[in-house]
Amino acid sequence: MTKHPNIALLVEVLDDAREDNIYMVFELCEKGKIMDIQVNKRTEPYGEDKARKYFRDIVLGLEYCHYKKIIHRDIKPDNLLLTADDTVKISDFGISYMFNENQDDASISDKNASPLYCPPEACSSERATIKGKAVDIWALGITLFNLVHGYCPFEDTNVINLCKKIEEDPVIYSPNISAELKDLISKMLQKDPDKRITLPDIKQHCWVTEHNKNPMLNTEENCIYEEITDEEIANAVQPAFMFVSKLLNKIRKGLAQKNERANRARSVKSTNTEISNIPYIAKLRKERNCSHDNIRVGSAKRHNSLKHTLFRHQSHQNITDSINNATIMEDDEFEEDEIHRKLKSV
Repeated sequence: MTKHPNIALLVEVLDDAREDNIYMVFELCEKGKIMDIQVNKRTEPYGEDKARKYFRDIVLGLEYCHYKKIIHRDIKPDNLLLTADDTVKISDFGISYMFNENQDDASISDKNASPLYCPPEACSSERATIKGKAVDIWALGITLFNLVHGYCPFEDTNVINLCKKIEEDPVIYSPNISAELKDLISKMLQKDPDKRITLPDIKQHCWVTEHNKNPMLNTEENCIYEEITDEEIANAVQPAFMFVSKLLNKIRKGLAQKNERANRARSVKSTNTEISNIPYIAKLRKERNCSHDNIRVGSAKRHNSLKHTLFRHQSHQNITDSINNATIMEDDEFEEDEIHRKLKSV
């Protein structure tokens, strides 16, 4: 199913038996959703060329779903993701519906759908069942309207009022879109599902094919059947305990490193610390013949934030002058790591 280039690839399914959870790992779609659509807000619309490119990808992915006897039922910009190369991938099959191999279309009794993309027949209490493919075509039409307008044709924060608008109100189009595009959208947003345009006819529409200059893949090329191997079935769900454990261990390790860095600045308080007890300074004193009088020795406090005062003349070119001019004042605070770093650079 997810091997199609316009459907988000399901990489792995992990079963965490201990937590009674299943983790579904999908491919990364770097650019995120195709457009941000919200009620009573306007988004910058796409030009027709870009909208056409995205729309063609969605049509091919949706045709493959229907070929596999799956009604998506939630086609909308939030569930259409863009990869780094601007390919649209259909995602989120949470409320999708599968129908039988011997059926040409699904007959769905429940009417789950995102309200803004819900077809008129799903808003009506008079219909006991609705046709699955027509539901996806309506949502596809609303999505295309989104792409070239930047908002939904029917909007209301009250679901009851929204359903009434979907059932009764006409679609108002921008005067900036072409006649061919308006014709296509109007056929997809036909309120009577029996008269609504079908996917094969959408693929042949003049706006989609640019008057046959850019024909779409035919169904045989787009919907290549791939056998599922026994190995794929056996490996469909993997135990997730090790995966989750590794993830948690990595998080714990990161936190431990963060705490270690914080605690490095809070070493145990020591008093009457002789500089001669610091190996690097003792070595320097021997090599540079620095007299004890040149460096005043006092106690050093180590608190939450240790401040270095050993090298106050770092701009001096002569490192000996820098050492001779350095002073550790009594009860001053210093950063031991900083001292070591300076001395190592000598």
